[in-house]
Amino acid sequence: MSDSTNQNDDRRQNYRIIYPETYHPSLMIRNIQYDILDLSETGVRFKLKENVKLPGDLFHAEVKLHNDSNVEILGRIIRITGQHAAMFMVVKKIPYQIILAEQAYLRNMN
Repeated sequence: MSDSTNQNDDRRQNYRIIYPETYHPSLMIRNIQYDILDLSETGVRFKLKENVKLPGDLFHAEVKLHNDSNVEILGRIIRITGQHAAMFMVVKKIPYQIILAEQAYLRNMN
């Protein structure tokens, strides 16, 4: 017999950084820059731009972080809700060390 509570607890396995209104790293998709709202090793949620069509299949993108470092990712859009889209990184993901560095940077901003 399975325990649905435990399954729900295990659903999110990666730490997610939720960015404050004052700072958003950027996501570049096909030379268009989007503001990142939250980020994990395997996913990114970002703000859409009006009248810009997103790719429907796997595609390369680039995350630009606070220290001007760029991380190439490979993923697909899994959800569009209102003005936000979510991308799941299928192959190229964000290294955990970079997530920790972003978290430390945000802590030091305050």
